[in-house]
Amino acid sequence: MNRIIIFIGILAIIATSCGKSKKREKAIDEINNLTKEFESSISDYNFDLNKAHQLAELYNNFISEFPKDSVVPEMTIKLSILQASYLGETQLAVQNLESLVDKFPDSEQAPQALFLAGDYYQYKLKEFDKARNCYEKMVEKYPKDPLTAQARILLQNLGKSPEELLDIILDKKAEEEAANQKAN
Repeated sequence: MNRIIIFIGILAIIATSCGKSKKREKAIDEINNLTKEFESSISDYNFDLNKAHQLAELYNNFISEFPKDSVVPEMTIKLSILQASYLGETQLAVQNLESLVDKFPDSEQAPQALFLAGDYYQYKLKEFDKARNCYEKMVEKYPKDPLTAQARILLQNLGKSPEELLDIILDKKAEEEAANQKAN
């Protein structure tokens, strides 16, 4: 009798995992298909807002349904870009990016998430202290990531206006030209 109960339990676990796997694959296919449709709707700064909202909903549903899935970090990045770039939900995008770093600190996407969060804080939300925090955290936690060099540069110039940045670039260029003339 105990063997029958154990066997039935094992069959139930297998059936549940197979059903969840099929549901996962169906959700990924739906996301991929809608992503293609949305991307093809983007032209001349025009896009299908309904498709953007539908895609965000699909991403959110997948992340809620499969919170520990290996594709969640990548989907969170895509969701955040969609939110900040097309839906005007930059604050929500930043929250999602910071959540990704907390939940998946060792994922390949964690440094990118910090960088994007810093970028959104700096350029879209004008919250320079929060941008600084993201860039500093990135430099500290991911010193070897390729984006970290850019984060260091952004930290040095955080909060400067485009005019100030242009002046810095022009001054450096003039210094280099003067050094080249002295060398010749």
